[in-house]
Amino acid sequence: MGRSNESVSDGVTPTDVGVEDMVTLPARTAGETILVRHQWRGRVWFAHPAIVVSDTPQRLILFEPAGSIRQWSHFDFETGAIASPTPRARHSTDALTLLGAGAAHAISLDVG
Repeated sequence: MGRSNESVSDGVTPTDVGVEDMVTLPARTAGETILVRHQWRGRVWFAHPAIVVSDTPQRLILFEPAGSIRQWSHFDFETGAIASPTPRARHSTDALTLLGAGAAHAISLDVG
């Protein structure tokens, strides 16, 4: 992982970040847009931009506005096959996501 120069559709250059990077990367600034990649067995399943609300050594809090565009792949849970990604808008709710340092999960609060 690490920093990326990829751009999302609005022209923002996000930070490419995963949970394992939370300890090794310098703290992100509130308001910064980052790229979140969700992986399954080492392969990216979907990715989306998120806005940093807070970044401390213990927790990363992200905001995802409704309608934001993400790259989404169909995932077959029986075979593990992941299709090529396609653009897809986030559904009709905003989300606040809490990621604890070292945790293998996140807590998402959908509001809307």
